[in-house]
This record gives sequence, structure tokens and C-alpha cells, in this order.
Amino acid sequence: MKNTEKSCVSILIAEDDSIMQEFLEESFRQMAPYVKVRLVHDGSRAVLFLTACTYDEVPDLILLDYNMPFMTGEEVLEKIYGDERYNSVPKVILSSWIPPEKMRNCLRLGMTKYFSKPSSFSEFRSLVKEVVDLLITKLTN
Repeated sequence: MKNTEKSCVSILIAEDDSIMQEFLEESFRQMAPYVKVRLVHDGSRAVLFLTACTYDEVPDLILLDYNMPFMTGEEVLEKIYGDERYNSVPKVILSSWIPPEKMRNCLRLGMTKYFSKPSSFSEFRSLVKEVVDLLITKLTN
């Protein structure tokens, strides 16, 4: 089943910081209320969720914090790399800083976009707008 045939649009957010989770969830609620946001608190839970998804449950976009406990965003990308369910799913990394060699590896593993962590609510809204734009591009292609 193609993602455009799904009954709802969904994203997975893997973020260990509860304040960041709240800001992201609230920003999506305000700017894209049609998007179902699924939250997990670390990379290992993201992998558990993603490996259990059937084709029609695959999120339309994956947003990963880079520095999480148990498993980094890069390690999550490694775990789903090569899984055909995720080939066309945009994968976004969010972090305050990533070493250049890690950035290159994330790109090799399918990262679509990197965003610096926002520090204000207006920056959160800008980030969410760009993520929604990515999502719309993906769903209309």
C-alpha cells in the first residue's frame, strides 16, 4: 500500500528530552493538526516501533534526535538501512551539533535533512514548517 493511500498521515519522533517533545508535539498540533505524532523516548524504542511496523503502519516521516540514550539517531538509521519499507520515508536528524564524519555517515544511511535544535518557540515553528513541507513533498510525489 502506498503512503498516499493511508487513512492518516503520521510521523515518528524519537526525542529523549521531554520539553523538546512537548514543543514539537504542540507545534505539529498547531501547524499540522492532520498529522498523527507518535513519540518515543529513545533510539531503542524507535527501532522497536519501526521494526514492528507493517507496510501500512510505516510513518510518513521519521524525526530523530541524534544524541539519545541507549541508541543514537545514527544507530537507528543503521538499523533500518536497507529495509525497503523505509526507502522513501524522509529521515530527519535533529541535534545541536554532529561531528562531520557522523554527518556523512547519517547521509550515507539515508538521512534526508539535518536541523539544529531550536532554542525558541518561533524556531520550533520554523522547524515544524520545514518538516511539514518535506512531508507534503513526499506525499504528493
